[in-house]
Amino acid sequence: MVKQSYNRGFTLVDLLIVIAIISVCMTLVLPFYKLPNFTIYDFFNEYIMKQSECIREGKSEIFEFDGEAFYTYAIQFNERGNIRQAQTIRFEDGKEIVSNLAGGRIEFK
Repeated sequence: MVKQSYNRGFTLVDLLIVIAIISVCMTLVLPFYKLPNFTIYDFFNEYIMKQSECIREGKSEIFEFDGEAFYTYAIQFNERGNIRQAQTIRFEDGKEIVSNLAGGRIEFK
């Protein structure tokens, strides 16, 4: 007597049901997922671009950023890319950026 073996795999209907369940779960969960604040990254990119422009062209300039911070911040760079005044920039979500005098570096906190 010969045994017949059947490979019982997933059908297309099973796959569609699983995809439908996952999509319903995602539509319920995604509105509660908070995306990171990209304003800080925008600030960092603009800061670095302005600092390198001052170094490349050898002139002093003022960098102004008004994003989602409480007010417009003005950072003045000299010809070497260093800043003239240290300051702390506070954003609405409680994060801070501290600009140091030494070397014109900034720190995220």
